[in-house]
Amino acid sequence: MAKIGLFYGTTGGTTKEVAEQIQTQLGRDRVEIFDVTEVEPDAVDRYSALIFGAATMGVGDLDDMWDEWLPGLAARDLAGKTVALFGLGDQDAYPDSFVDAMGDIYDAVVKAGATVVGRWPTTGYDFEASRAHRE
Repeated sequence: MAKIGLFYGTTGGTTKEVAEQIQTQLGRDRVEIFDVTEVEPDAVDRYSALIFGAATMGVGDLDDMWDEWLPGLAARDLAGKTVALFGLGDQDAYPDSFVDAMGDIYDAVVKAGATVVGRWPTTGYDFEASRAHRE
């Protein structure tokens, strides 16, 4: 079975912890994990299945490492690739920009031709707006 490339950016370490949990759940032999500060965006070319994870910083911002990495990812040809996303955010402190970074990554990979899979229900969350929310 083909490996999955999991790429994450983290400032405080929580996104890395979640990435490692995903890797454990899916199988360490199936998922190769990368910090976006340690690889170039062309590393995604080796995988047909990708997972991207990011936290939203402050009021709807990508963290610095994703801010630098995303343009290179967006410039790739991702046609034929399947992508899943995970995002971390604070619905209480930032209800107007909850997990916006995940929405920014979504927009970039879809524009580059990827197929994004998976959804998570918003029931139980208390936020006013999110660029990650899709109907």
